[in-house]
Amino acid sequence: MSNSLSLSALIAPWRTLPHRFNNMPLPLLGGVLAGAIVVLDGLGTWRMLEWQGYRITHNLREGLGLEQPWDDRLAVIAIDEKSIQAYGQFNTWSRNYYTQLLQTLEASPPIAIGFDILLSESTPDDPALAEAMWINGSTVLAVAADDKGNSFNPTSFLDSAAALGHVLHRSDSDGLTRHLWLYIPSSPVPSSPVPDAGQAVPHLSLALAEVYNLYQSTTLDLPEDAADPPPSSPGTIAIPPPQPTLAANEVLIHWPTLPSKLPTYSLVDVLDGDIAPEIFQNKIVLLGITALGFDPLQTPFYKEPLTTGVYLHGVALHNLLQDSFLRRVPFPLQALGLILLGSISAPLLKRGGIKEQVAVLTLVPLGWLGVAVVGLGASWWLPLVTPMATLLTVTLGVQLKERQEKRMLMYLFSQHVAPEMAQLIWDRRSEIFDGGELQAQELEATVLFMDIRNFTTISEGSQPTQLLRWLNRYLEAMTDCIMNQGGVVDKYIGDAIMAVFGIPVPRQNQDEVRQDACNAITASLAMHRRLQLLNQEFAQEGLPLVRFGIGIHTGRLVAGTVGSSRRLNYSVLGDTVNVAARIEALNKNQQEDNPFDLLISGRTFAYVRDRYDAKQLNAIKLKGKATATLIYAIQGERQGDGGEQKPRPVSPLRSLT
Repeated sequence: MSNSLSLSALIAPWRTLPHRFNNMPLPLLGGVLAGAIVVLDGLGTWRMLEWQGYRITHNLREGLGLEQPWDDRLAVIAIDEKSIQAYGQFNTWSRNYYTQLLQTLEASPPIAIGFDILLSESTPDDPALAEAMWINGSTVLAVAADDKGNSFNPTSFLDSAAALGHVLHRSDSDGLTRHLWLYIPSSPVPSSPVPDAGQAVPHLSLALAEVYNLYQSTTLDLPEDAADPPPSSPGTIAIPPPQPTLAANEVLIHWPTLPSKLPTYSLVDVLDGDIAPEIFQNKIVLLGITALGFDPLQTPFYKEPLTTGVYLHGVALHNLLQDSFLRRVPFPLQALGLILLGSISAPLLKRGGIKEQVAVLTLVPLGWLGVAVVGLGASWWLPLVTPMATLLTVTLGVQLKERQEKRMLMYLFSQHVAPEMAQLIWDRRSEIFDGGELQAQELEATVLFMDIRNFTTISEGSQPTQLLRWLNRYLEAMTDCIMNQGGVVDKYIGDAIMAVFGIPVPRQNQDEVRQDACNAITASLAMHRRLQLLNQEFAQEGLPLVRFGIGIHTGRLVAGTVGSSRRLNYSVLGDTVNVAARIEALNKNQQEDNPFDLLISGRTFAYVRDRYDAKQLNAIKLKGKATATLIYAIQGERQGDGGEQKPRPVSPLRSLT
């Protein structure tokens, strides 16, 4: 027993979830849906899609001609196919070529030279190369490690003659390298925390930046007793300090333009004197392999999807020189922005139709894409997927809410009005709904009550099954007549029908109220004609014949939903309803001068007197009323001049539209 109760307690809140969703204010709904996107973002759901945004923004900027030039202090000396063709297979090269390069550049020395080459095996050429590095005084050599923990450090000769910088990087699951570590621990595998600068190995680009700063500081015109220059002295590069964890030392790479646009010179051309050494003076030079098949690296550019690792160090240097590593919006601020987007967009999307929503879903993402491209130029990487996912999710939520509202409305009205009227009600839902619920409205309408005379006697003499079939045939015929004139069947009360003309869309003027009253009379006369045909069918089948009475009154009433969250009905309340019910009951004692068994109030007759003839009966004091009510019996449609019958009133659909 306790288990079933606990299960019921768990299920109960979910039963009301659709109702809660439907009643949720649009700004709150948008904020909640955006919050779901934020949670998924925090779980990494959108990461791979956002990585594609990295490619898209870089390519769009390049395609629109908004790319930025490479820093003119950078140059690459390439071990390319031409150099390999001249000197033979790369792995058989003598290190004398590197010694010769340093000697060639002595006359016009670069500020710093970085070797993106692992020189971890000793050779007879190392002493000469180390001497050239000592003379140069601004060389940085590469260190690396593999995933098995094996380190690749320069030989002891070379290690003592140059600074060191690691060339490790990681690729994302799509093969593109977007991040690099500015520092790694001195242990072979970059998996432990980075305790301090003394135990941290800087990236090759960062080590070159430190050499660059050292050169800049020695060239400043400082007094002899001046202190050391600050880290960000004019002309120097801001060097970020090492962080306590590997992840905190990670930066997001910002490609200014295509790798091929970075000035690159063939090694063999430099050594042969075809390139003037002055080109490299006061520059940061990277020596690395660019030949196909060596050290491949994916780029975000579709035009140049593949390059080599030396350009990764080149772009890192460019970012250091320009302070242009990509910055990301802090997650709390991004979450707040998405929630605001959801809260603002939901009401705006609700105001428009499908075309407007499609336009928003097209133009807003395109506009945001443009903002992201501009942001990339300012070294900001703005998320693409989460804003678009938020907008799409909110749009779907708004549509679902509209569908729920339409489902509720159709549930309330589809069995009470004609399909055309139901659609009209939906089209004008803004006049009916308030915050997802049918709002209570005070309006003027015409109420019709009809009842079968002597139904109790008929039911006592009939079998229940036969009685229900007979009653349903009658109710269906009468309902058709009501709906055909735009009436709303409020409810069936046993054999009685309560219908209202003039809901749920409020009437704007007295002409529309007059039309509703005329439609109620028209429907009543149609029911009278239809009943004559139906009684002929009943007589042939040996079923009881029907005689009804109809009462109609026009006045103010309140319309809205009545019931609980689990069962709602749309209905009307007020004195007008009570008066119509009591007028209908007068038909029992009003047989004379009442050919259609149709009695109406004086207020209703005031609206229809130009279309229908009626005979005034005695003023009657109805139960519960302080004053007497004029009662009229409809005699038929008023004849026009020349005896021609006036046309029947048109459906309210025409006047409403």
